Amino acid sequence: MSLEYKDILASLLPPGDLWRPAEGKGFDLFLDAMGQNEERIRQFLAGLADVRNPDKTELLSDLEKEYGIKTNNNITEADRRAQLAAIMYARRANGSRDFLQTQLQRAGYDLYVYDNAPAVDPDDLVFGQAYIYCGDTLAQCGEPLALCADFDGELVVNGDIGETIIDYIVQCGETLAQCGEPTALAGNYSGVTIEPYEYEVPDGTGTEVERWWNMIFFVGGAVTRDGTGAITSIEFVDIPIQNRRTLRQLILKYKPLHSWGALAVNWV
Repeated sequence: MSLEYKDILASLLPPGDLWRPAEGKGFDLFLDAMGQNEERIRQFLAGLADVRNPDKTELLSDLEKEYGIKTNNNITEADRRAQLAAIMYARRANGSRDFLQTQLQRAGYDLYVYDNAPAVDPDDLVFGQAYIYCGDTLAQCGEPLALCADFDGELVVNGDIGETIIDYIVQCGETLAQCGEPTALAGNYSGVTIEPYEYEVPDGTGTEVERWWNMIFFVGGAVTRDGTGAITSIEFVDIPIQNRRTLRQLILKYKPLHSWGALAVNWV
């Protein structure tokens, strides 16, 4: 209830005891209700001042759409607002490593971006990494991290693209492709499968391959380097799987078109 609006309404009443409502009685409650209605209108109009504020807007999905973000209801509203703010308040992208890192951290990701210089094979750093190695202190039965497995990062090159494969129910030459069979219909299919396109890191030796490796940057946690400055290891960062699409969108939005990102992330 807004006493301010109630007082304004009471001040507009004629003078005299007849227009002085008894507290808690019908006329007093009627003024309370009128004041509440006016307060709702005031709050709505005041909220219009923040309609384009990613931290306060009531039209969050609409503002996301305006900035090319597909609403992801699998993440928290706070994460959605942080990611929207990172895009809205970004200065003009310059394609640099520092700019991309700033945008990722502004969106709430504890990630760092590294150039691959001097060039090393990204396969050795982000693909086929073991959880634990023989001889490690925790490599014994009963330890929760003693898992016989490995994990991979992923390459961020383009959006999710792939080959469309139609799952035909029957094809020429099959047993059921004959007259009278109920499924022997031209074009009859059960569904469509999208087979994602998989990018591969160029392998080999020599200057030409190293030029390719130079175009691949790393996104992940802390790194270690050798005496030449080359990266020898990169720490994988745990990120909820529901953030995968949004994180990839941010990287694709700000990375140079010619470059590939090698993502050192565990989706959990």
